[in-house]
Amino acid sequence: MRHHFPPTDKLGPTTHNNNLNPNRSDDEAEDEDDDEDEEASITSSHEKFLEEFHNALRFGKIDVEEFICRQPLQVRQNLDRKGTDGRTLLHKIFSQTGPKKFEQRRILCSWVMRKYPELYQKQQDDRRTILHIVAQQPKFNDRVSFFINEFPQQTSVLLLNSKLIHQIMPHIRECKAERVRIMLGLPESIGEDSNPPATKFLDDEHGNSVLHLAVRYERHESPEAIQTQLQLVEMVLKSCPDALKQRNRDGHSPYQYRINSYYEQHPQARERDDIPLRDDKIAMFLKDRIMHIQDRDQTIRLLHGDVQGKYPRIQLANRR
Repeated sequence: MRHHFPPTDKLGPTTHNNNLNPNRSDDEAEDEDDDEDEEASITSSHEKFLEEFHNALRFGKIDVEEFICRQPLQVRQNLDRKGTDGRTLLHKIFSQTGPKKFEQRRILCSWVMRKYPELYQKQQDDRRTILHIVAQQPKFNDRVSFFINEFPQQTSVLLLNSKLIHQIMPHIRECKAERVRIMLGLPESIGEDSNPPATKFLDDEHGNSVLHLAVRYERHESPEAIQTQLQLVEMVLKSCPDALKQRNRDGHSPYQYRINSYYEQHPQARERDDIPLRDDKIAMFLKDRIMHIQDRDQTIRLLHGDVQGKYPRIQLANRR
């Protein structure tokens, strides 16, 4: 008996995924399914682990090492692996919301960082590291300061491979000065015999150096906050005095950048400020340092820029 088969374009939908991709073998399809099952198992393992960790904390402080040892072998093997959401356990520790929960997870985070020293560089499936997670979420301010204070060198490594310095800078004032110095790769003193670190003049996408970002004008509610920012500026200049002369892609020195950022937040002040920030400690500090530069032409450029007009100090030069 001869069998008649309908043409391929008349065939109904098939439930076998491999028929939809003739270039993929049955073995490859099975391997992919196995991978998905394994990733789902890892995600479930991470979630169960964190839930049990928080439950254990309800009875008081715990010994993390002892807690880990009590976990099943499969759970311990999954600690540094990615689940279906593309996250390792370390990513989950930093990304879960709630400041109270993170405060409780700090000891666990420190343990993971010691146990898997390279894990912090691992990216999620969306190519974000843990530094991306904490830097791009304003509500994660506590995590930024924790990561910088506890792991300044690791933060420095992640900064070198990203353009996150702009997001990190506002949180630096919550950190210990010595930790910030290490994170930025700044030498302890001028003339220190060492290779200049790559982060010495680390800039953002607009060419703003560390000093530019450190001096950016912000509305502070207390004199103490202004003093803290000034101390950060002094620390950067002490380690890198040449940063005073560096200009961003708009041609602005750090002094001009502070004035420009002031006008960004106070646009109405353009018409009434004859001498902007005349009583500002940071602007006056920068101006005083610039006035001590021997090169007169350079002093004028750093104070007033290369452009002409009514507001030469804050007009934007053409991008190069």
